[in-house]
Amino acid sequence: MKGGIMYKVLIVDDEKKVRISLKTMIRWENEGFCADYSAKDGIDALQMVQKCHPHLIIVDIIMPNMNGIEFIKTVRNIGYKGEILILSDSQNFLYAVEGLRNHVCDYIVKTDITPTLLSQCLSRIKYRLDSRFALSSKKENLFPTADDLTILSDTLNDPAHAAEHLLSKPYFMLDIFLVMDSGISSSEFSNLTQTLWKLVSEYAKGSECHILHSTAASVFIIIPQQSANLDTAKSVVAITESLQTHFRFYSNANCGFLLSPVFRSSKQFANLLLSIPQAEKQILYHNWGEIVKWEEHTHYHDQAIDTKKTIQALRKAMDEGNFYACKSIFSKKVLQLKTQQYLPANTIHFMEQVFSFVLLHNTILLAESHELADKIKDEFYHSHTLKQYIRCFNQLMDFLSSKPAKISGLSVRKEILEIEDYIHSNIDKKITLSMIAEHINMSTNYTSRLFKTETGINLMSHINQSKIHRSLFLLENPNISVHDISFALGFEEVPYFNRLFQKFCKISPTAYRKQILATVQE
Repeated sequence: MKGGIMYKVLIVDDEKKVRISLKTMIRWENEGFCADYSAKDGIDALQMVQKCHPHLIIVDIIMPNMNGIEFIKTVRNIGYKGEILILSDSQNFLYAVEGLRNHVCDYIVKTDITPTLLSQCLSRIKYRLDSRFALSSKKENLFPTADDLTILSDTLNDPAHAAEHLLSKPYFMLDIFLVMDSGISSSEFSNLTQTLWKLVSEYAKGSECHILHSTAASVFIIIPQQSANLDTAKSVVAITESLQTHFRFYSNANCGFLLSPVFRSSKQFANLLLSIPQAEKQILYHNWGEIVKWEEHTHYHDQAIDTKKTIQALRKAMDEGNFYACKSIFSKKVLQLKTQQYLPANTIHFMEQVFSFVLLHNTILLAESHELADKIKDEFYHSHTLKQYIRCFNQLMDFLSSKPAKISGLSVRKEILEIEDYIHSNIDKKITLSMIAEHINMSTNYTSRLFKTETGINLMSHINQSKIHRSLFLLENPNISVHDISFALGFEEVPYFNRLFQKFCKISPTAYRKQILATVQE
């Protein structure tokens, strides 16, 4: 590393091989650190702290004589102000809470450590150390003043009638939020919010952050804007990355971050509160853990998105059995909407309409495996990011592609292909077993057995299913009555057509029409 401070590192672990492995895992000097100091337990480490005054301590939890948590508490009590990183095999949530109470900067499981992960972690720590040295003479300016907090709290309680007060320094507000996911009960979600609150509370103690407000699914924290010679965005990233890492590690869930613009008065803060975007929608074009800019929503296009071309392309690909093409059509379109900056709510509506069409178009296939289909649907409608939506859509395509191929695509005797061609050529007529047998010049019994043997499907059931599948397309036309569709497909009685439709699709023709028209005509 050229120039700058070379920060001293103390590695504390009772296993010698771990100490050696850490020292040789990366070129520490390239990261701005010097890893020349080590200790085998907490007692030994306390002596090293007083002797070499390290800027960073990397410590294990489970050690003889004095464990890692006891060491951290002791070293903080004697006035150590440097950074502490826990590197341990333990995944006990209480250790993380104790670590945060004593201002541990990160917690990494030994089995997860890689040179890349270690370098990324050191980069964040170096930024914190650089910031601390640069601001040591102006430390008092990092914390919100009591007067500012009173003004901000009053404004938060009634933003519509906020009086004008100039704040002593500029601030950001960070909205740390959760969203109810598929399969999570209300009590589980409540536990997640409590976990998030505890982590944020512990993180805020002794830092420049201050918790201003919390709701059932959000925690608002106030962060003073740092001096102009420092990158404020990096300081916010350091906060969010640490919180996201701890929250995901101990709850197996994700949180989102919505960052406001800088505000310098109570009126500016009130205007922000009155225009706060819907956090769970804003995450769409990002990933969990990323910072979403508050003002980002002002650049979006609030225009309806036409689904017709996408639905037509998907219908053609599905009818051809090309489900791989369906994946490409869907992902390219939604990524295009992201690039064109359509309002997230409109993009979500578009994806849900397209997904609904695909479900309806494949009603017969999905009715046969409704439990798996319901699981995919539930995950799709509880998605929050484009990555999640695309993954669920692809899962549906994979499921549909695993279903038996069309008979025309199977390796079967030519008589079977002749039967299939006859059915599709006469789909608008009444088709009987004797008519098909006569067409291929075979007896009815032999024709029925041959079709079953070659395809595994009952011939008359296949005829009815083909007619019902054709009716799905006809029902998209509101000008053709169910009665006319029934007769157009060779059914002599409408009630019989209705019963067959209900059997194959698990829904009535009228209900299906209502749903499909709501999808394709928007």
